[in-house]
Formats: sequence, structure tokens, C-alpha cells
Amino acid sequence: MTARQARRGVAHDRPSGPDGQKTQGVLTFAALGRLVVRRRKLVLALTGVFLILAAVVGGGIFERLKSGGFLDPNAESAEAEELLDDQFAAGQPDLVLLVEVDGGDVDAPEAVAAAPTAPSGWPPRTT
Repeated sequence: MTARQARRGVAHDRPSGPDGQKTQGVLTFAALGRLVVRRRKLVLALTGVFLILAAVVGGGIFERLKSGGFLDPNAESAEAEELLDDQFAAGQPDLVLLVEVDGGDVDAPEAVAAAPTAPSGWPPRTT
């Protein structure tokens, strides 16, 4: 190791690739690391300036962002919600069941007979 390398903090045995050649990526990151350490006050000052600039530029972004309205109006869930609102005026449902019957109607007597029954007392009556 030369005296200049010792002053710069350069190790004599730099990492090398499988063919024994010095790898460019490792050398690049080593040079970047040395630069950041040598200019640490400048890097810290630039980071502070960037943080303040980002706060000024991005401060009003929250007012322009939406927090809703991303539902697909053609989705089955949106159609079910519209049907529930139109038919029952029930508000937001706690549970929605999608029932399909092979080759028939869900209101057919066979489908009704095959459906599991709710526990006794369900749904609770509030009169």
C-alpha cells in the first residue's frame, strides 16, 4: 500500500471478481463512500435543504389526494350494493352472500330445501 492510499483510506486488497479483476461496481460504491465521508458536512447540509424543499413542494399534496371513489361501478359488489339500497334501503351491509345454483333458480324449491338453515333465533328480532 502506498502512502497516498493510506491517507485516502484505500485498502490494498480491494474486492475482485471471479477472474481476479477489480469489480467496477465495488469500486464505484467505495468511491462514493469515500466522497460522503470526506464531504459529510456538505452531504448533511444538502440533505437538510432537500428535506425542507420537499416539505414546501409536497406540503399541499394531501389536499389534492382522494380518499375514496375507486370502486368499479360494474363490479358485482357495486351492483349488489345498489340492489340492496334500492330494494331494502338497508345502508351498508355487514354480510353479503352470493348464491349460485347449478342449472336453476335460487328461489326454486329444490335450492331452498338444499340450503343450510340459520341457527335458531337468527336473525335476532327487534320489535
